[in-house]
Amino acid sequence: MQHTIITLKKNGIIEDSINMDLVGENKLNSTDFTNYDNTELTLNISINHKDIEKKNIIKTTNISHSNLESCASILESDSTKNSGYYDIKYNSQTINVYCDMDTDGGGWTGINTTTARNLIENSSTGGLETYGSIKKSGYIDNTDRPYYLNNNEGGARYNIPLPSNYTEFYVDMRFKATASMSGDTSEIRPSDHIMTDWSQTKGANCRGDIGLGSTTESGPATSYAGEGSSYNSGNAITKYPTENIFTISEDSTFRFQFTEDCGEDEGWMWYDGRVYIR
Repeated sequence: MQHTIITLKKNGIIEDSINMDLVGENKLNSTDFTNYDNTELTLNISINHKDIEKKNIIKTTNISHSNLESCASILESDSTKNSGYYDIKYNSQTINVYCDMDTDGGGWTGINTTTARNLIENSSTGGLETYGSIKKSGYIDNTDRPYYLNNNEGGARYNIPLPSNYTEFYVDMRFKATASMSGDTSEIRPSDHIMTDWSQTKGANCRGDIGLGSTTESGPATSYAGEGSSYNSGNAITKYPTENIFTISEDSTFRFQFTEDCGEDEGWMWYDGRVYIR
């Protein structure tokens, strides 16, 4: 019988060792090293107390944590986790998300347009919501980008059901005007309108806004105009003006709302980027 010791070293320091008696089909499995994902390691193999081989193991990635529901839970289970893609649990499904393990202590679950679409389409509570003069004028295009193009319909409200509750969020998102589809322009001007309540659809001179926040609040935690930014274009792409962290009442749904209610066909699209919740 051969007695084998597998030793893992990180930066020359022994991190772990596994003792194995290599009999029959006994094999070393990759799951033995799940605590070392995204890490460069040195593997020392010693058979009968004699070192015979050394190899570098470089960056095993995308380790599944599908029994956990958030990046915060993953970080809580192992504080050494790095930023990257992880599998998490949502209802009975497994979804792949980007985890920001660096900003303000880490544990942020990133939701992009594709993840948002999957969450909306696989939930009975999420998606577009009709209220007041805001109609179901929103759409999701074939590249998973939510948008609306309205004429006197007020705007579109998207409710994204999340895998876990959250009390904080920040965004790294870009938006694009959709008015160019009709030859019109989409306009935001803080002096004319700032969305402070979810029921608002427009301000003076038919100006609109983009609001982001929680369904448990009466209005958005932040809006494009509320951050002091203006916009006037038919098709330009614009980055959301702040990546500040916002605190809200605990919720399990993230809401973003596009409004601009006038005679022109005008609106907005979530073009790319992520909202991060924790």
